[in-house]
Amino acid sequence: MNQETFRAEREERSPQERYYQWVEQYLEGRRREIDVIPEEERVMEEVGDYGYRMRIKETHDIPASSATNPEYQNNNRFRATEYFFDFDDTLFDTTGYYNAIWEHLETLGLTRDQIVELYESCKIPDERTGEKMYRQDVFIDKLRDRFPEQVEAIEIAFRDVSYGDFIHEDMAHLLRLLTSSPVSRVHILTYGDVDTQRRKVEAVLERYGIPMDILYAQIPKADFLSRYLPEQYPYLLEDGSMNVQSFVVIDDSTDELEKLMTASKDIPFFAPLRLRKPEAKKSAREQKGEPAYEVAERYELILYEVMKSLQELRRSGRATTQEWFNQNMVELIRKHVEQEVSPRDQLEVRDGENGTLIVSRKIRAFPGNKSVLAFEREIAFDEIEGKMYEVVRDTNGQITKKKEWSPFYSDVIDRGLQAA
Repeated sequence: MNQETFRAEREERSPQERYYQWVEQYLEGRRREIDVIPEEERVMEEVGDYGYRMRIKETHDIPASSATNPEYQNNNRFRATEYFFDFDDTLFDTTGYYNAIWEHLETLGLTRDQIVELYESCKIPDERTGEKMYRQDVFIDKLRDRFPEQVEAIEIAFRDVSYGDFIHEDMAHLLRLLTSSPVSRVHILTYGDVDTQRRKVEAVLERYGIPMDILYAQIPKADFLSRYLPEQYPYLLEDGSMNVQSFVVIDDSTDELEKLMTASKDIPFFAPLRLRKPEAKKSAREQKGEPAYEVAERYELILYEVMKSLQELRRSGRATTQEWFNQNMVELIRKHVEQEVSPRDQLEVRDGENGTLIVSRKIRAFPGNKSVLAFEREIAFDEIEGKMYEVVRDTNGQITKKKEWSPFYSDVIDRGLQAA
């Protein structure tokens, strides 16, 4: 692209649109810098006798800040948040995916009730755990046995329904933002037959920004995490530890969430959240017992604000283990979210000099505080390096300094709201 064409295209876009594009390019560059295990070298590991794990990223723990004080030897505990995202009907429209297959199968002469009955009959007890799990290979074999003259049509029914058509793009975008951060980790935690789940997850993995790993639970997720977290984060249950991490699990299943909320009474700094998508088959079910905080609209923005509220509470070890258990987390989250997502004008962008942008922001000081901090920065973007810089000028308008600048994730999340 020549300079004249570039300038013409730049002038056609508003300053705000150019800023959004810069931020997306910057974050994409951050993701490319993360060490990733090549696909052909990824290994499925056993996790005890209750699950499997496939690592995607290389694990580099934060260096210890003290060689002698045990409290600081494992600085992994200073990562802000460990996210555990459910896959089916949270990141992936599993209900829509199977409905599309069922529509193909109905052309074979089966009714929807017959298809669902056959599907349910393919939930086979796992050899190790006894948990019943849907096996897609068994389902296909039963269809072939029932319709031996239509084997090719059955294969087409599964082959012609693309996994990529059923990604929840707002959730994929949120994960791409979260996985560009070096201080947080995203894990996909899915329950079910490994071969069935792995086929779906890996088919769309790149759209999620490359998470830390994929965890394949072979027991209910609450039981999985109750065993997995203390094993992987041994300092978690230590009394008075300096851990400042929050452990956030996002799921759509009311049955899973009831158990996860029970587990949250034994695991400190552990917060289950419900994502309620109207198209999901479990959407109509209400939570039982003590409910988890529920996100039922503006998913990307509200989940981001929920996570930010937990980070604020945990920052600098502000909440001890006992304080965490004694607080009404759902109510604290609700108050923060209501304050943050109410109508506001937080971001304004206008043209600066020679291609720069002036970014003005208004932000809350911290949750529960009504005071607003306002500041303005002049931002430049290096197209080749994919980096953003804050420009500092003297009284004559001459640039005296350029320092690397990191954008706010909320800026690109707000963009989705404005485009809606």
